[in-house]
Amino acid sequence: MNEPKIFDIAKIKTPNVQTNNLDGWLRHEIVNHLEGNENIGIELGVAKGVYSKRMIESQKFKRFYGVDVYGDAHDTVEYRNTIKFIGVEEEKYALLRMDFTNALELFPDNYFDFIYVDGYAHTGEEGGKTFIEWYRKLKVGGIMAGDDYHDDWPLVKWAVNDFALQSEETLNITTGEEQSEYCKYPTWFIKKTKHVLGLKTNKELYTLAMQEKERIRQLRAPKPQAPVQNPVPVQQPKAPVKSHFFPKTVIPQGLKIQYEEPVFMDGCFVFCHTKIGAYTYFGDTHIGSLKSIGRFCSIAPGVKIGLGEHTKNYLSTHPLFFKSAGMFNFTGEMDKFKETGVPRTLEIIKEEPIIGNDVWIGANAIIARGVTIGDGAIIGANSLVLQDVPPYAIVGGSPAKIIKYRFEPEIIAKLLELQWWNYSPEIFKNKPVDNIESIINYLETELKNAQPIKYQQWEFLNDNLRKI
Repeated sequence: MNEPKIFDIAKIKTPNVQTNNLDGWLRHEIVNHLEGNENIGIELGVAKGVYSKRMIESQKFKRFYGVDVYGDAHDTVEYRNTIKFIGVEEEKYALLRMDFTNALELFPDNYFDFIYVDGYAHTGEEGGKTFIEWYRKLKVGGIMAGDDYHDDWPLVKWAVNDFALQSEETLNITTGEEQSEYCKYPTWFIKKTKHVLGLKTNKELYTLAMQEKERIRQLRAPKPQAPVQNPVPVQQPKAPVKSHFFPKTVIPQGLKIQYEEPVFMDGCFVFCHTKIGAYTYFGDTHIGSLKSIGRFCSIAPGVKIGLGEHTKNYLSTHPLFFKSAGMFNFTGEMDKFKETGVPRTLEIIKEEPIIGNDVWIGANAIIARGVTIGDGAIIGANSLVLQDVPPYAIVGGSPAKIIKYRFEPEIIAKLLELQWWNYSPEIFKNKPVDNIESIINYLETELKNAQPIKYQQWEFLNDNLRKI
């Protein structure tokens, strides 16, 4: 819920709008206002997928998308469970793991017949910014709708009313109540009858929304650990050893590399446990932290992934203040410093990076901790990647920004559905891999009867190699 002052301000500032109340209607019934059954729809904020599944089951859509970052309270486990709930083989559906802004760039204007916004109620859908940005993606005759139109969410009501006035459309409100945690509040919707230019986000509303967003972020952030007066000494890894299996690659004792055969690592430094997909190769790469990397990835020389980060809130940014002193060789002076009682707990600042399948990272790029790189993405040489990269995006620069996408939205959605990397490369022999539409048409037929490949998995630990 919002802070009390937000309720007070919104009560004064929310414009009055005449509404058309649909007595007894539930939120999933608003699609009855759509014509035919060849519509294209999208839900922004999917969570467990209940609403998306109902939309698919309504038989109103030939294609339906879901967008959710699954990077906060909604995590990877929920993302996986949502795919299972809706159906891994559901041909009409694609779930895009990214934020709304990145997803926006995937689709052309006037593309959707139905857009449903179901997220970030405490910020009023970013102060109405989400409505404004996505409205141009809606066809004339289409429906834009959203959840949480209630006094419990004052910024939502403010943003929706302001949006309805600017769009010059009738604001419809459902009044039916459903005994479900997914339908606690009324749904609003408007039907777009004309194009309206010059829609703008209310500056005061947007400022309040961003303040609330930051407040909620801080509330959800992990609490700093209390100083440890007598910490247990951390056992440091033994001296690095050169693997006989990965040429010229350095892997410290005690670190475990799990991989699918084949992979190739030449002249790399690996300082973390990690998992590597088949046919991925590295050249002269420094890996400080990496949760996993998928199949068919191409990592050019000089790339650095998940380097160590320093605390910004201690007296000093120097590792002496937040890591075990064993990593240093300061001899006698080091012993004197230990006696000051400085805490040695390691502050975990961000999660390990995750890299998808078919990713190409150019020479000397740096991938920061906490970053997820989507399937099919390309990272330009010398780029500094500080934020998540959407699937099939091409990014570059310092910091890296989206330059364009490799393919049109429809093509990207099909590729993410097909997940060709889960099948044997043999299926591509003598096939038109240089013609994206032709190869997709071939795969849509071929993969119906194909079984995903199971690569031999290996584990490398303490210079020993074993099958798993």
